[in-house]
Parts: sequence; C-alpha cells; structure tokens
Amino acid sequence: MGKIRTGVLGGFSGKVGTVIGARWRTLDVMKSLPKKTSKPPVRSQIDQRNKFGLITRFLGAVSEVVSKGYQSGNKLSGPMNEAVKFNLMEAISGVSPLFTINYAKLKLTLGKLDSPQDLLAVPVSGRKVAISWAYDPLDFNTEDERLERSTDRATIIIYDETKDYFLIPSTVVRTAGKLEGRMLSKTIVGNTLHCWFYFSSLDGKKVSTSVYLGPIKAIA
Repeated sequence: MGKIRTGVLGGFSGKVGTVIGARWRTLDVMKSLPKKTSKPPVRSQIDQRNKFGLITRFLGAVSEVVSKGYQSGNKLSGPMNEAVKFNLMEAISGVSPLFTINYAKLKLTLGKLDSPQDLLAVPVSGRKVAISWAYDPLDFNTEDERLERSTDRATIIIYDETKDYFLIPSTVVRTAGKLEGRMLSKTIVGNTLHCWFYFSSLDGKKVSTSVYLGPIKAIA
C-alpha cells in the first residue's frame, strides 16, 4: 500500500498497482515493478556486475574522499555514482572473469585545480611513505590566486594491496612541498603500496584530479 506524503497532489511512497513511489534526493519519482524472469543472466551481464562490484567496493572504502572529489559532477547523480561511472569505463583491466582494477588509471578525485609539478613518492624506513612536490608561487598569475592556492590542502591516499586497507594521513598546505604517512604495523617489508595525491581548496569546494604515484614497496 502506498502512502501519500503531502496531500493528493504530492508524491507518494510504496507500491500502488504496478508502480512504486519513492523520494530520490529532492525529487518524487515513480518506477515500474521489476519484471520477473526465469532466464539466467548472460555472460555480459555477469561481467558488468562483477566490474561494478569491484569498483564500488574499492571506492566505498574511501567514500569520504570520493564525496569531496566528485562534487562538481552531476548533482542529481551524486559523487559516488559519478565516480563509479567514470572508473568503470576507465579503470578496469583484465578479461572475463578475471577483472582487476587498473590503479594507474583510477581517479579518486576529478577536478580543475592545478595538479602539482615534480611529484615523487618514495618508501621510507619505518613503514613510511614520503611524498614531495614542487611549489612555486610564480606559477600563479595574480596575487589573489597565489594567496588562495597557498592555503590549498595536500592529501595522499595510500592503499596496502597486500593487506587490503587504506591510510589517509593528516593533510598539509600546498606550500609545505612534502607530506609523510606511516603505515600500520600490519604493513610489512615488501608489501605493495599504491598512492594517490590531490589538492583541495581550503573550503573543500575545489579539488585537483588525483595523480597516481605507485606502486612502491614498503621497507623496514
């Protein structure tokens, strides 16, 4: 039974006949009931489900990054949906049924802020990863732009593929030119680490497109 929320002319929720009413973001929507089928899924459908599950699981683990990193996309779709859509097309490798994520092509953020120059990620003793980048205020055209960009926050995301966990250290300002993250004790010598780097504005409304800086191997 469907329930009317805002009077006879308003949207409704629940099942009414062959349709379902629901609230999606700021919209009242209706959709038809799914048709039952006894046909088994074809290979292409199974492959798409596997790819979708692979990407959504990975991005879901860093949903806070994605929610900020894709905020300039389709407002109705939402950041996570936009991130999944982009990376499904760009960051899946392999052949059926052995699909993998192409970490080098994966974008955790997608934006228009300037990416840094001379980015470098190196392993440091003590299970650490050190990131460095060039900062030159003369790269920006006006004093206002230089001042605004000097407050940008630099963030790295480190993924231990061997142990399947993420580390996101505290951020620093763009002008610092370096940032270091220490992995947890479960990261041991030889573990494969994948690193992404991006900038965000102080108010969090602008981001750069993430840059991949891996893989590297953890050292003692």
